[in-house]
Amino acid sequence: MTLFSRTMSLPPTGLLNAGLFQMAWLGFVAGAGAGQAWWGLPALVGLMALSVYQQRWRADFSWVLVALVYGAWLEWIWIHWQVLDYGSNSAPWWILALWMSLALTLNHSLHWLRRQPWLAAALGALTAPLSYGAGEAFGAVTIGDGMIWISLAWGLTFLLIFSLQRSSRFKLQEVRL
Repeated sequence: MTLFSRTMSLPPTGLLNAGLFQMAWLGFVAGAGAGQAWWGLPALVGLMALSVYQQRWRADFSWVLVALVYGAWLEWIWIHWQVLDYGSNSAPWWILALWMSLALTLNHSLHWLRRQPWLAAALGALTAPLSYGAGEAFGAVTIGDGMIWISLAWGLTFLLIFSLQRSSRFKLQEVRL
């Protein structure tokens, strides 16, 4: 067995969670580029409903709050350091909704990364620049000279998140898929 086949097998609800996140990302980012950021809202509502259905809303809501505060802070830094430009001095509502969507994957489709926090860090560092680059291609954001900061921040963010989830003192709720 490979690392991914052992750790990444997802039940149908995990696959649904991953699919809903992808729809939220596309809806918010492509929608923002088209001036219709609300396109991602149905997928976010679906992620919330799945969390409630799986009786995970308490643990998920804790991560959503953390993601909102941390995401607003990090996006604000990037805006003021001119790494990102959303056309305003603060993060737009849709990027914060996207942070919420990501938080709703941590105990579901991304739970397998808690066993591999360094892999999570590498994946975050590699995929975040691609995600923001795609956002720029959709016209949702303009990226300045600082893609390395995005990569480093996401690598550290994922390392911290999944290390905390691995820690027995920080488990908000045990995963039941």
